[in-house]
Amino acid sequence: MGAGRKAAAHPQAMALKETIERINKETGLGFMNGRVKRNFDDLIGQEVVIEDMAFVTSKFNGGAENVIFTITTDPGGFYRTGSSVMIQELKNLQNDLDEEGLEWNVVGVSVGKIKSKAGRDYYSIHVKDFREG
Repeated sequence: MGAGRKAAAHPQAMALKETIERINKETGLGFMNGRVKRNFDDLIGQEVVIEDMAFVTSKFNGGAENVIFTITTDPGGFYRTGSSVMIQELKNLQNDLDEEGLEWNVVGVSVGKIKSKAGRDYYSIHVKDFREG
């Protein structure tokens, strides 16, 4: 090649570069891609329908379990909590929905906050079965 001439990019090299950029930009949970983390407390008092959900191990808090989910009314956001009550009850719901062959769109989930006698805040969960009218 003469001086000052640059080799044209090989089409396969461009595809590889695009794939690498896409992989590095995406998270391990595909449903979170392009979404921003929202404040979990913003859900308090609202009834929402969960769209996608995953249970993950946190990089913080000694590897505590967290739940990450999206809701149908917020296409740009995702929510995350380490609340053991929320995690356990959402796992129970997921198991029951799976056993009955149902999706999340048959239930509405409401998050509340209650205070213990010691003054500590805890999350509570209420579920509405939309099939019951």
